[in-house]
Amino acid sequence: MFGKLAVKSAVFTLVLAAFGAFDPVEARADGTFDCLPTAVAEYSNRVHVRCSNTWAAGGDTIEFIAIDKTDDAETARFVAMGNAALLGKKKFSVYLLTSSTSNVSGCLSTNCRTPTSFGVKE
Repeated sequence: MFGKLAVKSAVFTLVLAAFGAFDPVEARADGTFDCLPTAVAEYSNRVHVRCSNTWAAGGDTIEFIAIDKTDDAETARFVAMGNAALLGKKKFSVYLLTSSTSNVSGCLSTNCRTPTSFGVKE
């Protein structure tokens, strides 16, 4: 009995982590931004979501959320969640650092940040 419960609990935790609902990386973020997506785009080195609203990061105004394309699984999740939020008129919720030092190439320090985690919510 205990073995089946432990397996179910582990699977549930993994499913939540895969969808960004449970991610210990959020603890390294400076804030949460509920982006209202207007576009999802792919470039040679990165993918990004453009937001109709903005997030203040020091003196910068963030309207783009971008990740690099080095991890195929993460890229697929990012695009899928970005599109789900865009098409479903939901929020693309991200945890962000105020600093742009972890930005991917092409993600400008003045208007873009690379998230520590991401997901979709009402």
